[in-house]
Formats: sequence, structure tokens, C-alpha cells
Amino acid sequence: MTGINVISNKINTIYARKYSNIILIILLFTPFTAFKKYNIGISELFSIFLFLSIIINGRMVINVKEKSSFVFTKFWLVFILLNIFGLTYNYVFLSQTSGTLESMIFDLLAYFFILMICFSLETLIYNYKDIDIEGILKKVFIYSSIIFILLFIVSRYTDNIFGMPLFHYWYFSPLATNLHHTAMYIAILPFIGLMYITKVNKVNKLVYLFFVISNIYLGLQTGSSKAILGFIVGGIVFIVLGIFSRIKGQRKKIIASMFLVIFFALIIAIKFSAISTYIVRLFVETDSNGVRQVIYKFGFEKSLKSIIIGYGPGAHSEIGGRYIDTHQTLLTILIQSGIFGLLYFLKFNVNLVLKYSKNTLIMGAVCPIIMYALGGDIMRRLPIWIFLVLFYYFIVNKSVGLNKSIQREININE
Repeated sequence: MTGINVISNKINTIYARKYSNIILIILLFTPFTAFKKYNIGISELFSIFLFLSIIINGRMVINVKEKSSFVFTKFWLVFILLNIFGLTYNYVFLSQTSGTLESMIFDLLAYFFILMICFSLETLIYNYKDIDIEGILKKVFIYSSIIFILLFIVSRYTDNIFGMPLFHYWYFSPLATNLHHTAMYIAILPFIGLMYITKVNKVNKLVYLFFVISNIYLGLQTGSSKAILGFIVGGIVFIVLGIFSRIKGQRKKIIASMFLVIFFALIIAIKFSAISTYIVRLFVETDSNGVRQVIYKFGFEKSLKSIIIGYGPGAHSEIGGRYIDTHQTLLTILIQSGIFGLLYFLKFNVNLVLKYSKNTLIMGAVCPIIMYALGGDIMRRLPIWIFLVLFYYFIVNKSVGLNKSIQREININE
């Protein structure tokens, strides 16, 4: 029986390594959207292959009742259901007073695709304990850093590779159809790199530090104010949480909290004009004609007409007889799934932040994602959701490992 268990464990390890490599490939290609044809690229193809592999396997355990498992799958199932309620109301009861069939189908398929990848990742993580999330994140940081540095060097001599652009206007945006596809990805990398600097030898420390600095520099070269704000806010959150984690005693933490509140209040008061201008840029970036403000205004006014249930997936902000995406996560959710969808999304994200805050660098890495959620729409962004899933279970697995170690110590002492 022991021999069978050993063989079974070896097989599981082989499968876990294979699936880990597939997840790595999916993430590495997500920023390079210029490779896509009909919205299908290398990452999407491997995502479908991953999902089919799980389905064909047929031996996977799916435990949606466990609170800390399949949290993203459960969120997307409920969110899509709320969208379908809005869709039914819009098309059946209102005879399609808002949106187009094409945009509705596009969004709905995109949401099902994100559900599919979340389900795939969570199924693998639940069934294969050898899925090395830490190793995946480490390789993503190293390989992505090398790829972006090489592409930046090439961009000094040419503005395209095989007809695929390396710039968006004059901003660094390699092999992407939109500079934010690159910027939102790069903005996360420095915080991942910092997680591993203390775990390697002196030579590798220098290499990792070089990659971290390079990623920050390349993030600045994208010209994205969201990425820049992500670096700043992520850095501040990392420092603040790091300080608090070292403070012992409730009274000292209260004093430190009061000091930080006063300090940041003074900074905001002194630099209010500059800070407010930069925050506005977060929402109207690369928008010299004020189109974003108009989209937000019309989108919000439209959402008020179906505030309870929304209009379902698709573009609903109507300008000049055309329906346009709202380009803002919270407004998109409100107009598509109503106030119930928005409250559900906010509750879900509060729970995520509470989990992420247990690791200062993970919380720092999440800050650029939050900036993009506030200044753009992340609901259809594949790399964002993969990172969120991996970050979540990285912390969950660490907590489980710590609890097991404590239990072993208790058993030994007994």
C-alpha cells in the first residue's frame, strides 16, 4: 500500500509541475496582446487547454463549501448570475433599451472566460498541493524582467518587431495594443521581486535588485499615471504595514496610527493642488478632450435608471447614438449588475484586502491593481485575475503551513 502511495505522490508531483509550467506560460504572455487574433492569443489558448485538461482528468475534487477554497469561482458565478438578471430585464422587460448584442456577447464571453481560468487555478491548487505558487511568481518576475529589458533594448533601435509595435505613440508598450496592458503588468513586478531578495545569495540579491529597479524604470517609461501611482501607493502601504507589523502593543499601534494620520493629513494639506491634479489624471489619463469625464457622467446617469438590477453585460454609456464602455470598474459593475452587484463586488474585495494585508509585499503588489480598478476596467483583464488568485492562495497556503508547524510543535511537547 505504501508503494502505491509513493507512486501516486510521484504522479501528482509530475502533474503539478506540468500544470505549474502552463500557468507560468499563460501569465508570461498576457501583456503581449499584439499576438491576439479575434481576441484569442497564446495565453487564451493555454488557458483553454488547462481547463480542458482538468475536465478530461475527471478526478478533481471540487469543494465550494469550504470557506477558504474556490472563493474566486464563487464570486464569478454570483457576479455572472447578477449580470444575467440585468440582461433579462434589459432584453425581455425593456425590449433592449440599452447596449448592443455584440458588446453584450463580448462581455459575457469574457466573464465566462475569467470564471473558467479562476476555476481552473483553484481546482489545481485545491487538488495538487505541489502546485508551487511561490515558484510560479518567482519565475514570472525573473522571466518577465528579462523579456521587458530585452524588448526595451531593442526599442532603442526600432519601433516594432515583425510589424508588432514596441511603443504606443512615444510610450514604451512592447507587443501590446494598449499601453495599459503592459503598464498594469509591470507595476506589479517590483513587489514580487522584493519578496525574494532576502531569500537568495548576495550575487542574486544584486540581480534581483537590478530587475526591481529596471521594472520601476520601465513602468515610468509607459507613461501610465496609474502605474506610477501604483508604485507610490504600493510603496507607502508596504512601508506602513511593515512598521505596524514590528510594533508591539495596542497602545503603541494607536499612537503610531495617530502620527501617520497627522503626517499624511499635513502632506495632503501642503500639496493638495498637486495631489488632486494627479488623482484626476488617474481617471482621465491620455484624455485631452475630456471624453472620459463625459463617459463617466452619461454612464452614471444611465445606471440611475436601472439602479437595482442594471442592464446586463455590454457597453451602456450612450454618447452620440453610440454605446461605449464606461472604462471604470465600479461604474461598469453598477451599470451592468446594479447596486446589488456593486455591493457584492465591494464586499468581496474587502475580504480580499484583509487577506492580502497579511503579507506587506503582496499588499503592495495589489495596490497597482487597485489603482487600475479605480481608473480603468479590470473585469476582463486576464493577468489581473490570475495574479489575484495566486496572491490569495500564496497567503492561504503559508497560513496553512504555519498552522501545521504549530500543531506539530504542540504534539511533540505533549
